[in-house]
Amino acid sequence: MKIPKALAAVADKVEATFAEHGVKLTLGGEPTYVPNEPVGPEWSITALGPTKLRYAYALTDALIAQSLPNAVHIYSPGKFYPGEVNPRWAINLVWNRDGTPLVPSLGLALGKAALLDRAVLDAFRAGLSKRLGVRDGWLRGIDPADPERPVAVLPLDHDATDFIVADWRGGDSIELLNAEGPAGLRLPLKTLPEDVNRRAFAVEILDGELHIFLPPLLQAPFLALL
Repeated sequence: MKIPKALAAVADKVEATFAEHGVKLTLGGEPTYVPNEPVGPEWSITALGPTKLRYAYALTDALIAQSLPNAVHIYSPGKFYPGEVNPRWAINLVWNRDGTPLVPSLGLALGKAALLDRAVLDAFRAGLSKRLGVRDGWLRGIDPADPERPVAVLPLDHDATDFIVADWRGGDSIELLNAEGPAGLRLPLKTLPEDVNRRAFAVEILDGELHIFLPPLLQAPFLALL
């Protein structure tokens, strides 16, 4: 998707006019877009679906390529409606104002991807625990829809100085809720003891790719975790 030069010039003129008069533009709700060929129920009778998410990623990729170099798109919880198990999704773009990579490691070139399997996931788990200086408190996540799929959960938080791992008890595994969405949004948090931290880092292999769920943290530990 490439923005025509004439349209880009108009956008630049509008932005300059707003800046000249101190006008700040905000958007209520989420951007709405419809593809030329809206095939699939999510464009007519349902809220979510695979094609809508692909278009959302295509839009963020275009924005990064054309206007926001080194920005990172992060799949995040969106609006939560009564009667639905999970919140809907939102894609957030995060970047440094000076255009540098959000954190140095995100500016590194990646080598050829390894074959993703449980061994790769185990190596990632061990490496992350070592880098963060925390004990191995990983739990195997069990997806009711695909019990053999590699999923791992680390109850992770940050106090004033260090990362800490909570003890969720109840064995070395945890069963995810039978719902759609990433593992980190499908944790049975209501079943945990009341006195434990409910933040968690989750990692899973889905469609041949490594998906990482980041817990909600303050800015400094969030960047350290990235």
